[in-house]
Amino acid sequence: MLVDTNVIRTLGTDCSNQADDLSAAAAALKSLPGPGATTAFGPVGAGFLAALAEAVVVEARAVIALSEDLASARPISGVMADAYAAADRRGSRLL
Repeated sequence: MLVDTNVIRTLGTDCSNQADDLSAAAAALKSLPGPGATTAFGPVGAGFLAALAEAVVVEARAVIALSEDLASARPISGVMADAYAAADRRGSRLL
């Protein structure tokens, strides 16, 4: 069995960094539509802006959920890397 545990740990770090980026994206989404949108679209665009605001909330929740899933990968990847290293040590002792 050959496993590069450093790569597994790096994957966890990369997932954590991506989770941070997604959290920032979700925060940016929550600010949409902007404060000037109502004025820009006027009464004709009110229905569109309401639908847009609702869609933004739904998508922001999805981005947050993905961010949380990615953030959980870091500790799990560390546990997996440790398990592979321990299995390698046990296998070496048995030889």
